Amino acid sequence: MTTRSFHRDGTTGVLNRRAFMSRVHEEMNVERPLGLVVLELDGLQAIHDHRGTAVADRVMAEAAERLESVTRVVDSCGRTGPAALAWVLPDVSGTELVDAVSQLRERIATTPFADGIRVTATIDYLACA
Repeated sequence: MTTRSFHRDGTTGVLNRRAFMSRVHEEMNVERPLGLVVLELDGLQAIHDHRGTAVADRVMAEAAERLESVTRVVDSCGRTGPAALAWVLPDVSGTELVDAVSQLRERIATTPFADGIRVTATIDYLACA
């Protein structure tokens, strides 16, 4: 097993919870503004129950791809729960954070996921000065 795979979630390819939380702790020790976003896919368990593990995994992986499509090089994202992804944005203003969340919300809402499934998400965010 490589170091990269040890720190990555096998389904989504983003950082796993442990690696992501380590990254957040590193960023919190730097004196600069910081944004944190948590995205929870609504109804992922129901998709799993009705359509199966493979479809639910594809939806989760696609959500991670959509998240990564709006990140900057300095950002990090990870899987923090069965239906949750998180995103840390170092050196971001409150306005930039709101704009980034809006882009993410649009990416999640506008295009159906695997097998034509429409997914909604609860997105919470926090700006730390």
